[in-house]
Amino acid sequence: MDLEHLSCADDDLPPAMLSLWEKMEKALSLLKNSLGIGLQNLPYPHLCVPNSTLLEYRQLEGRKGLSCPELFAREWNCGFPEWTSNVRNYRPSEYSHLSDAISCGVRGIIAFPVFDSAAPMHCRAVLELVTMEEKQDFDLETEKASQALQAADLRINLQPRLRPECFSRDQRAELTEIASVTRAVCQTHRLPLALTWIPCDYTWGAVDDISKSHVRLCNSGFLRTCELSIERTACYSDEEMQGFVNACEQLFLNTGQGAAGQACETYAM
Repeated sequence: MDLEHLSCADDDLPPAMLSLWEKMEKALSLLKNSLGIGLQNLPYPHLCVPNSTLLEYRQLEGRKGLSCPELFAREWNCGFPEWTSNVRNYRPSEYSHLSDAISCGVRGIIAFPVFDSAAPMHCRAVLELVTMEEKQDFDLETEKASQALQAADLRINLQPRLRPECFSRDQRAELTEIASVTRAVCQTHRLPLALTWIPCDYTWGAVDDISKSHVRLCNSGFLRTCELSIERTACYSDEEMQGFVNACEQLFLNTGQGAAGQACETYAM
């Protein structure tokens, strides 16, 4: 597994950046120890790789740099982790290093926007975890990364979820009915998976120097600015779909993304 944050070593770094650099080094050291996978710092203090193949991938990646809408550029803007079980799920336009990643055996990848307590509302770095195996989720890695960063006075934001208190009694009843219909359709037509995406939105605010996110249901009249989330509405007969359902539960689908997002966008217009 390759662990990295986006920064460049420089003797002339201002104090704030030097402090960030030191914090990231501490977090990386703690993270590789907690994951217990024998990572080595070769040859840079901010880069930990277990073999020469991933080092080659990182060198190729570094030479090409970043461009919008590159994965890391998206992370700077969105503020939440982005991950995929296999980089082959990306289009070249979404991940410019796709061909290099595939040729070097890269499979699962997750990128965490990193925030500093000194500037809690602004992304200060991106921590990238790369694996050479396909993963259904990064739950363990997310937990370990969060703990390591917190120990270094840094943090990551996890994707907010709709909580039970967000729903009124009528909305909970509607969700139950939706789940029943979804289940019936899935079973009647022998579909491997059926999902219902619910429009919602989240807002950011700072409370006592800690960023807070609040998620609420979104009125259908505002679908253009909403995210879509599945909530207790998934039905699947194929156990292999569990990983995909887990990913959908953790990530919002923006309006215009995928079939569901495009359908909402069309409806809103």
